[in-house]
Amino acid sequence: INTGSWTCLADPAHSVVPTGGGNMLLTPYGLLVAGKTTENTTWPDSSRPYTIAVLKATVKKKVYVEETTPLESEGDDNDDASLRHMNSTETPEKRAEADHEFIWSWLPGFDGHDEPIHTLSNGFGDYVGTVFIGGDNFIAKWSYKTVTVKCTTSTDTKHTSSSKSYESSSS
Repeated sequence: INTGSWTCLADPAHSVVPTGGGNMLLTPYGLLVAGKTTENTTWPDSSRPYTIAVLKATVKKKVYVEETTPLESEGDDNDDASLRHMNSTETPEKRAEADHEFIWSWLPGFDGHDEPIHTLSNGFGDYVGTVFIGGDNFIAKWSYKTVTVKCTTSTDTKHTSSSKSYESSSS
């Protein structure tokens, strides 16, 4: 990761305007950002414009080749060591540098709400892995479940995340 620089992570397709002070929450599933959708988003339900966008960052390894050039000889031209160094062919040096890919989506399983979202909070204890969503007249509980999916092309099983659990209650 290059340091000392900034990357704009905004995506107009997943843009929300904050409606409360606790509208961002970092979770193992990504950065959750709650608010009211703007006109040009991909949010499908305009009757429930208050929702949560999710930013996932994945680390990918970027490999590049850096050419090296022989150093010029210092000193006497008859110096055998200098001549050997100038005539040697150095191989390119490969370096790997981590890079990130940022992907925005809507919180799976959350249908949005018709009232502002004011807070997001991580659960703890028996509620680890749960995110609580609070608004004017509602509290919702969202959780991630891990399911095992059998692959048809291989005998390997893959673990994938799903968000089938979403509960909401109104005051």
